[in-house]
Amino acid sequence: MQKLEEAVRVLERRVASLEDQLYERKAPAPVASGKENWRKLRRGMSEGEVEQLLGSPSTINEYGSFSVWHYGTGKVTFRGGRRTVDGWDEP
Repeated sequence: MQKLEEAVRVLERRVASLEDQLYERKAPAPVASGKENWRKLRRGMSEGEVEQLLGSPSTINEYGSFSVWHYGTGKVTFRGGRRTVDGWDEP
């Protein structure tokens, strides 16, 4: 029983250490610089294409049949089962 309790304590310390590392890694998402990349957006683009163009969004809001990716004051709206670009507002 004592060995089991010690193993649990070791694992708890490892989990705490990994959680600390995870929180340290969370950096602000890069926001696309300038409007040139925003002006390359097209309706029907996939989420992957948008992420390649603009980087990772700062936040994502899901609303059932559509989602909104936020980039500072800009946003991209995806609709449909394939989640393709329906519209956007440049920052």
